[in-house]
Amino acid sequence: MSDQKFCFSCGQKMPASASFCPNCGQRQPQFQAAVPATPAAVITPTVPVPPVTPAPVQSAPTAAPQAIDLKNFGKALDIDAVNRYRQALGYTSPDNLIIWAQHLPDMKMYLLLGAFSYLTSKQYMISFEDDGILFLGFGLTYFDGKNAFINFNDVKKLSFKNIGIAYHLTVATQDSKMKVQVNRFIMGHPWQAANVKILAQRYHK
Repeated sequence: MSDQKFCFSCGQKMPASASFCPNCGQRQPQFQAAVPATPAAVITPTVPVPPVTPAPVQSAPTAAPQAIDLKNFGKALDIDAVNRYRQALGYTSPDNLIIWAQHLPDMKMYLLLGAFSYLTSKQYMISFEDDGILFLGFGLTYFDGKNAFINFNDVKKLSFKNIGIAYHLTVATQDSKMKVQVNRFIMGHPWQAANVKILAQRYHK
C-alpha cells in the first residue's frame, strides 16, 4: 500500500496520513485499510440421530436337560448309594437314619390318596431326616424314582411295633396312612440292625 495520496480538491500530493491538504487546506477524507473479513463459521444443522438399540447378546445354546439314570447312583441297598441319591434330591443332613422296608401284603388297605399316593414300589429305603421322613422307592435292585417326603409337622401318628422277627412302621397323616415291614437285620448290611435298634428305642411302644 502507498504512503502518499493526492488532495481530492486541488490534486496536491501529500502524505497518506495527512488530514488537510497543505496546498488548499481542504479536509481530507480518512480511509481505513480494508481488513479481510473473517469468514463466517459454517453452521451445519444438527440432524437428530435415532438411538441405536444394541443387538441382543446371543447366548450359547444350552442342551436340554437329560433324564437322570437312577442306576448311576448305585444299588439301592448300598448305604452310600442312598446318600448320593438323597443328596441329589436336596437332603444333605449327615445325621439321618436309613432303614430298608417292604410292602406289607395288606398295603392297599393303608395306601390312600394324599401324601403317600406316589408310593407304589415293592421296597423302600427310608431315611429319617431332621424334619421328616423320606421314602425312596426301588425295584429289585435300583431306585425307581417313586419317592415321597413327609414332614414331621404333618405326621399324626408314628409307631414302630415289634412283630416277631420284624417291625411294622406306621406313618399316618391327616388323610393317609403308610404301613411297611422293617426286618431287624439284612445279611451283609450291618447298618440295618444298628438303625432299627435306634428307631425301636425312639418309637417302639
